[in-house]
Amino acid sequence: VTGLEKEETPISKEITHFVKLICGVAFAFGFIFFLMVYLIQRSWLAALQYMLGIILANVPEGLIVTLTVCMTLSAIQLKKKNCLAKTLQAVETLGSTSCICSDKTGTLTQNQMTVSHLFCNYKIYDKEDHTHVSDPTYAKLCLAACLNLKAVFHHETMDLPIENRKVIGDASESAILRYMESIRSATQTQKDNPKEAEIPFSSAYKYQVTIHRMEATQSYYFVMKGAPEIVVEYCLGIHTEDGVQGMTSQVKRELKANFTKLANMGERVIGYCDMKLPLTSYPLGYKFNTQNRNFPIDDLIFLGAISMMDPPRKDIDKSIALCRQAGIKVVMVTGDHPVTALAISRLCGTITEPTAYDYAFEHHIELVDVPEHIKNQFDAAIVTGDELRKMTVSDLKTTLTTHNELTFARTSPQQKLFIVETYQSLGHVVAVTGDGVNDSPALKRA
Repeated sequence: VTGLEKEETPISKEITHFVKLICGVAFAFGFIFFLMVYLIQRSWLAALQYMLGIILANVPEGLIVTLTVCMTLSAIQLKKKNCLAKTLQAVETLGSTSCICSDKTGTLTQNQMTVSHLFCNYKIYDKEDHTHVSDPTYAKLCLAACLNLKAVFHHETMDLPIENRKVIGDASESAILRYMESIRSATQTQKDNPKEAEIPFSSAYKYQVTIHRMEATQSYYFVMKGAPEIVVEYCLGIHTEDGVQGMTSQVKRELKANFTKLANMGERVIGYCDMKLPLTSYPLGYKFNTQNRNFPIDDLIFLGAISMMDPPRKDIDKSIALCRQAGIKVVMVTGDHPVTALAISRLCGTITEPTAYDYAFEHHIELVDVPEHIKNQFDAAIVTGDELRKMTVSDLKTTLTTHNELTFARTSPQQKLFIVETYQSLGHVVAVTGDGVNDSPALKRA
C-alpha cells in the first residue's frame, strides 16, 4: 500500500489541460499584439505594456474560487445522502466514475453473518436441527469450531443474552461464536482447552491453524479451518459414523459437490479438519514454533464444514440497476467461493446473464470439462484467483472487454489491485468499495 503512487484526479488533469490551453492562447495573443503595437508605434515600452496587459487579462483568476464553491455545494448535497467527501476533488471524481469494483461482505451484503447449515458425515444439517449434537462426528466438528476462533465476547456484555452480546471479531467468526455458544459453551470450551500456538488466516494460503492443550486427554489437539476446497487437500481421511474413512478421489468429489450445494444457496462455507498430536512426539510443555513449523500441517482428518448466510443489503439490486442506467459497470470482487459469489451476484444484480457455471450445473459436469469455445459464448463470467494468477495484463484486458458482467472470486489483495489497475489502463475511472484490510491496496489505487 505504501509503495503505491497517487494518480491525478480527473478534475486535476482537466484543470492542468485548461491552464495550458489558456496560457498558450494568452502568450500567442500577447506576442501578436506586441508585434502590432511595435510596428505601429515603434515603441518597445508601449508594445511590452500591451503584451503584458493581454497576457494578464487572460489569466482566469476566478477559476479556482468558482470550482471550490461548486464542489463545496456538491459536497453539501452528498452529505445529505450520508456521503462524506474527504477531499473536494473526490466529488468530481465520483461523478466521473465509469466502473465500480465492490467487495461483497459488508458492502453489497449486510455484514450480519448467521450460521445456516452444518455439514458432516456426508449430510447437511439445518442450524435448528439439534438432534445430532451428541453424534460423535457432529460433536467433533462443534469442538473444532469452538476452539479455532479468534472472536470473543466483550467482557462487559457476558451477562446479556447471547444474541445481544457485543462480539470482538469479524462477521464470520462472530456468527460461529454466537451459534457455538448457544449449543455448547464455546467460551468455556476455550478456557478449558487453552490455545498453545496459532497460524493466523492469510488470503495467500486461505487457512488458519490453532493448537490446543486438551484438558480431558492432557495432550495437544491440532485444528485447521479455511476454504473447504483448500482444507480437503491437506487431509488423508474423513471422520464418519463408522470411523475414519480414507480420502479417495471419489470422496473428494462428493465433498466438493456438497460444498457447491451450500455455496449455491449463497452461503459462505468454512471447512474444518483436525489431528491429535501424539504425546510421544509432542509431550506436554513442547514449544511449538509457527515460523519454522516444528509440527505437521498435512495428513489431517476432515471433520466437516459450517456455512453462513449474509443477506444482501436492502434494495441493493435497485441501486446497481441505477448505476448501470448511468453507464457505470459494477463488478463484484470477493475472496469467497466462486459459486457463493455467483449466487450473491444474482441476488444483487451484478450478474443477470447465464455463465459457464450454469452450463456445468445443467449438464452435471465439472467446470474444467466445459469446452473453451462454450465458455467464450457467455456474456457473463466468474473469474477465480487461480485463473487470474495465470493471466497476463493483455489476457485480463481481453476478459474485461469481452464480458459485460463479471464477478471475481477467491481473490487476494494483490489480485484486487491488479484488477483495478487493469480497468484504469483501459481508460476507466474506477471506484472501489470495501471495508477490509484486504481491500486497502485497491482502495489506495482507486
